[in-house]
Amino acid sequence: MLPRQNRLKNSSDFDKVYKSGKYAKGKYGRLGIYSRGDGLPSRFGVVVPSKFGKAAKRSRAKRQVREIFKQLLVLSPSGLDITYIVWDLGFDFSSLDKEMTVLFNKLMKQIDKEKK
Repeated sequence: MLPRQNRLKNSSDFDKVYKSGKYAKGKYGRLGIYSRGDGLPSRFGVVVPSKFGKAAKRSRAKRQVREIFKQLLVLSPSGLDITYIVWDLGFDFSSLDKEMTVLFNKLMKQIDKEKK
């Protein structure tokens, strides 16, 4: 479980990422990053639509994504809101980890270019 300070909770926070954030699409989902511009810790959120079946499957996918977010927390600078929307549940942990890391690095390069 992510620490409370590192979780996106409100729908308004998710909406900011959806409307103003940068996105990168992968095979299993879409990673979105919104730079808040403050020095507060980065926050993470996971979305798994209910069309993907029973709650047990969706919960398992959320747990796996949150575990990857724990690894990305070390790499991420402060002041970011990050979401991952799962499109396909047909993944194993290692392939999802690779995909999310690649998408995260891609988006961080875009954000760094814009800051310069």
